[in-house]
Amino acid sequence: MAVAAVVLVGCTGLSVDTPVEAGLELGERVQPPVRVVYPGPGIDADQESIVTGFLRAGGASDGAYDVARSFLTTQAGTKWAPDSAVVVLAPGARIRVTPVDADTVVVTAPTSGQISATGDYVSAAPGSEARALIDLTNEDGQWRVSTLPEGFGRWLPEAELPRLIQPFAVYFVAEDRRTLVPDLRWFPLDRLASRLARAQLDPVPKHLLGTVTSAVPAGTRLAGDTVVIDDGVASVNLVVTSPPDDPELRADLVAQLVATVRQDSRVSGVKLLSNGVPVALPGAPEVTKHPSDVGLNLFVPGPAAYPVVRRGTQVRIYRSTDDESSPDAALSVSYPAVPANQRALALSADGRELASLDGPGVIARRWREGREIVLPPFASSMCGPRYDRRGIVWFGGVSAADKRTRLFVQATSQVLSAAPAPVDVPWLVGRQVTELSISPNGDLLAVISTDSAGRGARVDVTGIRRDANGLPQAVGGRLRLGPALTAVRGLTWVSETALATIADGNGSTRVPTILELSGTVRSLPPLADAVRIDATSGGRALIVGTSKGTFWLRSGAQWNSGGTGQLISAAG
Repeated sequence: MAVAAVVLVGCTGLSVDTPVEAGLELGERVQPPVRVVYPGPGIDADQESIVTGFLRAGGASDGAYDVARSFLTTQAGTKWAPDSAVVVLAPGARIRVTPVDADTVVVTAPTSGQISATGDYVSAAPGSEARALIDLTNEDGQWRVSTLPEGFGRWLPEAELPRLIQPFAVYFVAEDRRTLVPDLRWFPLDRLASRLARAQLDPVPKHLLGTVTSAVPAGTRLAGDTVVIDDGVASVNLVVTSPPDDPELRADLVAQLVATVRQDSRVSGVKLLSNGVPVALPGAPEVTKHPSDVGLNLFVPGPAAYPVVRRGTQVRIYRSTDDESSPDAALSVSYPAVPANQRALALSADGRELASLDGPGVIARRWREGREIVLPPFASSMCGPRYDRRGIVWFGGVSAADKRTRLFVQATSQVLSAAPAPVDVPWLVGRQVTELSISPNGDLLAVISTDSAGRGARVDVTGIRRDANGLPQAVGGRLRLGPALTAVRGLTWVSETALATIADGNGSTRVPTILELSGTVRSLPPLADAVRIDATSGGRALIVGTSKGTFWLRSGAQWNSGGTGQLISAAG
């Protein structure tokens, strides 16, 4: 009979009510999992036991899945590809096996999402179910699965993911060669180095197109489809039709691979070979342990200034902070009085400049060293402003020149009253920008936008392409985060791979929420009337402002009142 494919409907994210906790740093190596195996089929097991036993055995950690295949016929076992899409079962999900006829069952279970064969996480709306038709046959008196749906991989409980599959960064080189930019994907932990090396050969993802490059030549493949690890050295042998001749391109290729492959705990260094021949770089070691070994000196942002608090028209440094990395110089900064009609204040990374909008959002101002700089009208319905760690102030709005929604940027070194430069964003056509935030390294931009009526809010992340002076010139495509969140406000980066926003709850309740670039969503304890969210340097503490003129700080398991006023953290 015909076999139906697994179906998932809706969209949301893995939702876990936990405090903000630091995850793996980019490039940090993961420890190998504890080995877990499952029993094979019992004698005279019924159809339900065979199907559920097969699904359970897919949670084995050895990567061979011999036990899982023992529930299948020989032909079905040969065709089954466990690295196909992984269905993520919702917490507490019960798998239901219902007979359809004498040799067919339908299997259903509540889901949280699905991980594609390429490692992309696709979320599922609350109440979603996975469904699959499975054929069985009786061989010598024993039931075995004979046919699985096309593309059927594994069904795994959400709680099992950390043991079996985790998100890792695949790195690309920023256009200005100042940073490596991560694209997060989910990989099984067995044969991790080989999986990461193969993923590095993939093209640039759509949301980073035009903003990053990959030094991997087209058509490159991994010899033997595996990475050999000997005494901590991973030998990555690439089969390349046309190896790059440019030493800078070869250095970029090595830098990408070492940053990506070293996330496997077994790997301390990478040796690159092209068609079996070691790739030599002048002045570089044969075994590379860090991108800097091949001359890719990454942009490392300095510490951000202390937050400031605005009470009434007065702006003062907020001294009750544990951010000891902030520069002492910031303590000597004094700020001018900022009139009450100025909203959406932002603080530069060095703590020496503020930016604001007037009430209607048609005039932007910068406040630097006691001087007020009124920018000429350049847009309406503006959001922002926000600073990045590379000395750029950003705005979003509808261009006064052609009425198109754009982003606008200006270097903080430019203190004259010139208008910010426009940056065209094709996917913002017909939408309004309500929030924006730039990642700590300055390579990724997150935007909240709505339709023209202010509905259908969505959070998108894209890459940034800059000129030689660091001024943004263009952005890439878009990667949507938390697609089930259609009413959000406030946006800030808490790390290079995670953002915080505020989702609507019941009534005036608002839910601070963490959005991971890996696709997962984490809900924090709610706060009433929350409208703004910020983070201290390095994401060590979240700051939430309310419509009542109060702010709250979180660095542990609870929200602590900071009193009245608007607390503003420096960029990054």
